[in-house]
Amino acid sequence: MVIMSKANDPSLMEAAFQNSAKELMTKHEDVKGVLCTDDQGNAIYHEGTLTESSAAIASQLVQIASQIDADYAAPVITLQSPNSRVVIGRNKQISVAVHRVGPTDAVKLDDTETSNSE
Repeated sequence: MVIMSKANDPSLMEAAFQNSAKELMTKHEDVKGVLCTDDQGNAIYHEGTLTESSAAIASQLVQIASQIDADYAAPVITLQSPNSRVVIGRNKQISVAVHRVGPTDAVKLDDTETSNSE
């Protein structure tokens, strides 16, 4: 007889992700999406604006970023536009992405970086 611990029960794990995502989205009105992926890029859970189709990309970004600095295996990546940002981080084998909307502090580039003229 095999007894599965609650920690290995996929339905309990998904329920935990769902509860955490709903709590995050309820407490912070600017959070519009949450995505959890495994290391293979499979969506474990998604809610709101972040969909299953983004799972592989989010997982790959974290894996690539962790190769840039081998001493820092758990990078936090921020993708930012003028009106929203997506923050992606990893905890062991699970990557989590959070999409927030609202004005962000734009990165200011000097004229030499933004000019197309010669």
